[in-house]
Amino acid sequence: MLPDVQIVKKASESLAYIGEPYSWSIEVTNPSARTPGPTAYQVKVADVLPPNWTYKAGTTVITLDGAEISTTDPAVDSADPLAVQLTWDTGADLPANKKIVITFQGIPQPAVATPPPGNPGVGTTIPHVNTATTTWNPR
Repeated sequence: MLPDVQIVKKASESLAYIGEPYSWSIEVTNPSARTPGPTAYQVKVADVLPPNWTYKAGTTVITLDGAEISTTDPAVDSADPLAVQLTWDTGADLPANKKIVITFQGIPQPAVATPPPGNPGVGTTIPHVNTATTTWNPR
């Protein structure tokens, strides 16, 4: 039986301000009704920031079931400022019914206010969408 790894990304607040750090958390869970359930090995997490956001170095905290396991910054691929890719290799195995949480900060840059194309713009009705994904090995 393979793990049923699930991922959810949560914003810390509803509003972000240009040039100000903004926090997110990414929760990776491995729910299972079996005892013992399957483990997801070598969990990695990737996230694409909204257009013209940057990662704030030194803000990562990774926990496994509430215990801190790392503060290592992600690999950052900023070749495309409209889709900065963050990748964390947590180095952790995720047992059934446990949770890895990654918290970090990003900063919206002034270019987010530049009208489209490519930039979402600014305002409370403009969503700044980004996505997180996870990979793991079944061993």
